[in-house]
Amino acid sequence: MYLFLVTPDPGTPPRHDRADFGTPLTGRLAGSKGLIGDLQDATDGPDGIVYSR
Repeated sequence: MYLFLVTPDPGTPPRHDRADFGTPLTGRLAGSKGLIGDLQDATDGPDGIVYSR
């Protein structure tokens, strides 16, 4: 399954540590219901997350 999320990131260009990919994603999805909420609950680390800028 794919989830496409576009949000502004701090920094020029933004830098993210791969080990922390899950933390900003779950924060941005906080409060979501339904399928998106289920994805947030299932995200517990960087595995399966592809980040590109």
